[in-house]
Amino acid sequence: MPLAHHTGGQARWTQSAESFTLSKVNEPHAFHEHFSHEILVSSRGEACAGMTVDQVQVPGGTSGTMPAFPFYTVSTITKGSCEAEACLGGVDYRGVMRVGSVSIVPAGTSSTFACDHDNDVTLVSVSRALEEAANELRTEPCGRRDVPVVFNSRNDTIESLSALLVSQLSQQRHPAQRLIYDGASQAFAAELIRISDDDTIDPPETPAGLPPKTLAKVLQHIDERLSDSISLNDLAIVANVSRFHFLKLFKLSTGVTPMAYVERSRVRRSQELICAGRMELTEIALAVGFADQSHFTHRFRRYTGRTPGDFRQERARRVVPTN
Repeated sequence: MPLAHHTGGQARWTQSAESFTLSKVNEPHAFHEHFSHEILVSSRGEACAGMTVDQVQVPGGTSGTMPAFPFYTVSTITKGSCEAEACLGGVDYRGVMRVGSVSIVPAGTSSTFACDHDNDVTLVSVSRALEEAANELRTEPCGRRDVPVVFNSRNDTIESLSALLVSQLSQQRHPAQRLIYDGASQAFAAELIRISDDDTIDPPETPAGLPPKTLAKVLQHIDERLSDSISLNDLAIVANVSRFHFLKLFKLSTGVTPMAYVERSRVRRSQELICAGRMELTEIALAVGFADQSHFTHRFRRYTGRTPGDFRQERARRVVPTN
């Protein structure tokens, strides 16, 4: 989930046979108004060369849209798992993200994200100036290749660097940590260059399933009728295939069965309505298609680990009162 912002400042590398150093550092960041989350640790106020680091706890049901920022955002799931949806640079992605899942949003790329379960995420934003400086170290004139969009993949280098930075931010401050931050910022920039050159992170495979337009039509049908009864036969008719064939193709496309997707969508919509704070839980249960309050509570707890009432109280505690 991309959650950081750089403004101002310029970075420049100086190179010799023995040196590779950053001559200007400490670009500021600010972004946290885009998503609901709790900051666990942050590099704000620290001298992190050409990058910012945040570890955040993102509650289930969170969604948001990010503009095209002028820096690279690298996110790594560090706790929990969730079914996530994203639109990165106009391309839709969906998958189950687990500990170690890595995503990269390149500079200049807009994005939207949504997740259905709580998870902790380490977010590292890397200055474009830092990446440009690292790009000058290419030993062969291979031409400029852009850093690709990456969703829900694995990269041991990124995972290890993210863990190192969070560990340092969680410790008592020491002047020597500046050396660690500088080295990590160089390593992140170098890894982005390597990814753009060598495809270090392979894009996730897209299994055969429903054609994209058909899938979009089915998902829209579900989204617009959550308060109604939705059957497997109804969805198969929308897709214009048999029930058996539709069940197989839909699971290949989304990773879950059609009715599991419907139920998760109902829970996700109920989370949005709870966060809006304008309806009673009994009203929300009926509005999202559950038969009664008991059924709603049971299914909500299955997917989120807590009751709708507990979720509402947790959200209320996160709201900062204004004077």
